[in-house]
Formats: sequence, structure tokens, C-alpha cells
Amino acid sequence: MSDQQPVPPLAPRPSLNIFLSILMVLIGIVLLLPGLCSLIFAAITLSNLRSLDNALGVVEILPLWIFGLVIGAAGVGLIVLAIRR
Repeated sequence: MSDQQPVPPLAPRPSLNIFLSILMVLIGIVLLLPGLCSLIFAAITLSNLRSLDNALGVVEILPLWIFGLVIGAAGVGLIVLAIRR
């Protein structure tokens, strides 16, 4: 017969700090707002795009849209991190 060794107990899981998780979710929601505004302004601008002059204006504000979307993506990441904690 084989000698069965007792299985060591699993390490205790670190306690979940609910306050920190809630704070991370709230900050994530605040970070979602620039991304949402970016999407709204992009949709409005692109729907009013009728001439080449307007198209050149879109190229000028494209970095602002991208910056807003990156901040929004950081908010999504923070919320996901807070939920998985």
C-alpha cells in the first residue's frame, strides 16, 4: 500500500478590502466619462461631415478623441481589476 501524505491546507486568501474595491469602481466610472464624451462628440462630428473642410477639422481633433478613448479604456480596466479582486 502507498503511504498517503496529508495534504497541507491551502494558504489563507488575503482579506478583501471592500472599501478599496468600491473606490476603484468609482474612479473607474469617473474615467469612463471622457471616453463616453469622446464617442458622443465623434458621432456628432462624423454625422455632420459634408465637406473636405470639415474632414480636415476631424483630423485635427482626432488625437483628442483617441486620448479620451484611452482614458475610458483605463476606466474599464480599473473596474475589471476591482471586480476580480
